[in-house]
Amino acid sequence: MIFQRVMSISLLFFIASYCGRREEPEIKNQIISYLISQSLTSTGSPCQNFSLSEAACIVAPELSSTTCSSSEISRLKLIIEPTSLRTDEVLDKFFVCWKNCNLIFNVQETICMKDKFATNKAYREAQRSGTTSSSTNWGICMNRCNKGEDTESGLNKTGASYPKSAY
Repeated sequence: MIFQRVMSISLLFFIASYCGRREEPEIKNQIISYLISQSLTSTGSPCQNFSLSEAACIVAPELSSTTCSSSEISRLKLIIEPTSLRTDEVLDKFFVCWKNCNLIFNVQETICMKDKFATNKAYREAQRSGTTSSSTNWGICMNRCNKGEDTESGLNKTGASYPKSAY
């Protein structure tokens, strides 16, 4: 199942890249963003969708079972404030928000359209670098998520925050 989803996303990137050669870059990015967001909202848990949003830009991505392991989920919940909101439901809203930030990064980062990053670590380091417009926009998005200000994911209605800076 996970392999099929990664392959589907890769195929979508290929189709969008091939079909978009004659299009303006912004239109191409919008097409790719739409295709990815559609493929990540149909099935799977919010954590799996987050993991797949990273995998779309990585040559050899970690398995979502690693990213979404029970120990990793427990670790992430311990950071949520206030402590009364350390629930699966609230963490899922963070995953939805973080996935959307990854999609922003993926669409704006040129390496995602061509070669891709070698590992999750390289991908995350590029996101946190703050040296490109894609990493800057990712950071702005992540900080908005972590402050609980995102309306699309519903975080703004929870009162929760994830007191960790994107950088």
